[in-house]
Amino acid sequence: MSDSNFENAAFTPIGFAEVVLDLPLYPWQDEVLTWYEAVPHETVRGTLCTPNGAGKDDRVIATLALWWVTAHARGRVVITSKDSRQLDEQTYPALSKHRGKLAGWKFIERYIETPTGGKIILFTTDEPGRAEGWHRANDLDGPLLIIVNEAKSVPEDIFQAFERCTYSALLYTSSPGHMHGTFWESHSRSELNFQRLKVGLADCPHIPPERIEAITKKYGARHPFTLSTLHGEFMLDGAESRFDFEGLEWLQRIAENTHGNARRGIISEHGGTFSFRPAEDGWAWISEAPAEGRAYLAFADPMKGDQSGGNAKRDTHACGVIREGYLDESRIDHPDEMVAAIFVEDPEAFSGAACRWELSVLAYRLWLLAGYYGGCTIVPEENNYGGVLIKELLDLGADVWQREDPDHERTGRRSLRKYGFQTNTRTKRYWVEALAKAIFEQTFICRFKPAVAQFAAFIQNDDGTCEARPGAFDDFVAGVGIALSVGAYKRIAPPRMVRWPGLRREERTINRAVS
Repeated sequence: MSDSNFENAAFTPIGFAEVVLDLPLYPWQDEVLTWYEAVPHETVRGTLCTPNGAGKDDRVIATLALWWVTAHARGRVVITSKDSRQLDEQTYPALSKHRGKLAGWKFIERYIETPTGGKIILFTTDEPGRAEGWHRANDLDGPLLIIVNEAKSVPEDIFQAFERCTYSALLYTSSPGHMHGTFWESHSRSELNFQRLKVGLADCPHIPPERIEAITKKYGARHPFTLSTLHGEFMLDGAESRFDFEGLEWLQRIAENTHGNARRGIISEHGGTFSFRPAEDGWAWISEAPAEGRAYLAFADPMKGDQSGGNAKRDTHACGVIREGYLDESRIDHPDEMVAAIFVEDPEAFSGAACRWELSVLAYRLWLLAGYYGGCTIVPEENNYGGVLIKELLDLGADVWQREDPDHERTGRRSLRKYGFQTNTRTKRYWVEALAKAIFEQTFICRFKPAVAQFAAFIQNDDGTCEARPGAFDDFVAGVGIALSVGAYKRIAPPRMVRWPGLRREERTINRAVS
């Protein structure tokens, strides 16, 4: 091939694959490679989930890496994987088999260099320090591409180390794993701004139909293994997962498609009038405005002030409002739904939620949120710092849920002056079962992605105990579960609606007194 033809073919990664490498591509492989044509005009972050055997090493990684150092004279490509066998038996062979088509290139074990100084470096490590220090030389002829292969298995601190690098482009690629970790979040959290694609063996014509049919017959069309293998779907942890797979999958689809449609803003109070003001960085996440005749219940699981096992990040508050299900005028059933939450966004936090306010601030804003929904009852967890939160709420005049506890000093008579829900080994099964039943029967809707992420990360151990998996939290599991088990919904009485100039109908304020 002449130099001019070589340069023309190298202008796009698809042309490079077809003309230089003689590799036919599927449409989904074309799509992934096309993402990276945007460099150097913008930084590209891509994530590809596909089962083993679909061609991610042989077609996607090989084409992208070899094209990168062809199109950029001093370009750098860093490829890593947790498993050295993955690099030595699949990734590097997929690259080196093209050495005869690339005159003057040096191919040394886990290292490739072009005549112009472009370099491809492959390494495996569990040490974050070795993953740091990679930087682009410049945007035009020395950009840096980082590829994380079989990303589902790479330790979390390696991902954090790469985020400290000044890369021009990033690609995570892996077979689908379980619903936790950076690779899963790159597909499930749209706010991270990844180009995302999930494919399965059904998208690969080279896979014999008999294999696809055999998997479907053996496991069933909706089995997690079938969804993972044939369709590139992430899996729950099988028997470890506490909640129903299909119910969680249903919630995840809802949250993924509608979380961003909710309004962000700030709630304020003046003389008993609670009003919502839109603001992109507001702390109130509102997916459904309060409505006359509907019944609501607020919940709160305040943080303990410590770390979750296996997580370097601190615990967080979980607060929100659930609207009781109802039949509308057309006899359409609307299930119980989490319609609001206190939301402080942090891309580095598990599930993206990171509310860690002082309890006095939390209590005031929770009072505002409950006030916006008709001064509804608030059911907080009493344990740990819950007692302090309850006192702050009572000082504000909030309607805090009360329970009956035995009064042993008065011969077992019942006392009504116990505020909040006490979580212990005896009561935990009630709120876990309440949420599990709602997810299984699909009688509860949650569009709030951080909460759904925590539902998916809630596991059951061999001894029957339930908890968040290492690195995750269960604050919204507890908060929502407690609210569903208590069910102390409070109906909004007919309010006097006040229209404020410049606000849409849904953003009217509701004027009511809070006792």
